[in-house]
Amino acid sequence: MGKKENIYVLCIEDDKATASLIKKCLERYGFDVDLVYDGKQGLMMAEANNYDAVTVDHKMPVYDGLEVVKKMSEKGLDLPIIMVTGKGSEAIAVEAMKIGVADYVVKDVDEGYLSLLPAVIEKAIAIKKMEREKLAAEKALVIEREQLLSIFDSMDSAVYVSDLKTYKVLYVNKHLMNVLKRNSVGKLCYKEFQNKDKPCEFCTNEILLKQHGEPYHWEFYNKMLKRNYLLTDRIIKWPGGKDVRLEIAVDITELTDVKDKLFQALKDKDALLREVHHRVKNNFAIISSLLNLQIGKLDDEKTKEVLIESRQRIKSMAAIHENLYVSKEMADINLREYLRKLTVDLFKTYRIDYENVVLEYDVDDITLDIDHMIPCGLIVNELVTNALKYAFPVNFQGKGIVKVTASIEDEVVKLSVANNGEPIPDDFDVYHTDSLGLKLVKILAEDQLSGRLELKRGDWTEFIITFRKYVK
Repeated sequence: MGKKENIYVLCIEDDKATASLIKKCLERYGFDVDLVYDGKQGLMMAEANNYDAVTVDHKMPVYDGLEVVKKMSEKGLDLPIIMVTGKGSEAIAVEAMKIGVADYVVKDVDEGYLSLLPAVIEKAIAIKKMEREKLAAEKALVIEREQLLSIFDSMDSAVYVSDLKTYKVLYVNKHLMNVLKRNSVGKLCYKEFQNKDKPCEFCTNEILLKQHGEPYHWEFYNKMLKRNYLLTDRIIKWPGGKDVRLEIAVDITELTDVKDKLFQALKDKDALLREVHHRVKNNFAIISSLLNLQIGKLDDEKTKEVLIESRQRIKSMAAIHENLYVSKEMADINLREYLRKLTVDLFKTYRIDYENVVLEYDVDDITLDIDHMIPCGLIVNELVTNALKYAFPVNFQGKGIVKVTASIEDEVVKLSVANNGEPIPDDFDVYHTDSLGLKLVKILAEDQLSGRLELKRGDWTEFIITFRKYVK
């Protein structure tokens, strides 16, 4: 074993011959050693000097070894202590370890224990160092946590922390306690805050895990509290190093008047946009009529065929605009019938050969108001069009399928457009694309519907949009 420098040891041993042997042994290994011959003097020396470790005999005058250990603890002397006992005193040494002794060695006749003692001291010092570092880190974490919770308790917003896996509430601030009129710590978040019997379908835990520490912002109307909230969710570290979910909920119910004005402005813009599309549809009708007149005057069948195809495309596009904006009724519209006509018109517009590409349709009986129906129609229009134009090239092998599905559960609508055609390139990112159509899909899904857009790859390319149905 190599020599160690700057290890300062106090040796408390009443037998001077033994003390001298221990001192010489440790000094050979580079230790600095002070000798004292009774426990009382040892305590005084330990308080007066900055020792790295202490060796102590058991049987000594004034204070025995156990009393020295206890009094050092009482005085706050956090030193690694090694008890050097005589043969037959092992039980005493074990008892000493229970009250704070780091380790012990047993004196033997041939003095073999002396060769063990340096290594035992070094080990005890290393362990004590790790204990101190761990304790310091834990104290720092506790202080940081207390400061953070103190800030949360001073906020007028609702704040809580929950376990990502068990959904158990780990902390609620004073504001949320006052709102709920109870302490929810130890209970299930979905039961306490949403009055549900299972995790919420709109729970953001999975989103947070995918965002790698980035916060997630969203708005939500809490039916139980009958309040609107602006929410910020993120993952933080909890004592013990566990990842937990932190949610800060700002009550924005009092902003209703402002929101009503904004909604009215949006309605005015929607009315203007509806009028624009109505005029577009009329312009398409005029162009179609002009083509009809031209067709009637032509004798060349090939030219007629080209113009007829153009006229059919124009009629199909006009029909899409008419389907979206012709109705003045603001009541709920049936999504199933609406999307069926829309997708069939798209297949006609692009003159799809049904022997090569087919439309599969699985839409639940869902009704939406026009503010939700318009974005849904535009999204399906863009995604189906994109599939028909790019997913099935001339050399595509097999039966092409475009599938439109929609379902609803707990007021959450899931809308999907999928195809089994050529896959989207691996480097394609739906959030960073030059495609105007897909940019429009993203804006409609996230801004107009306040929902989420997801792209799944594999044998099928599937775009999934989820959003909450408006509840009157």
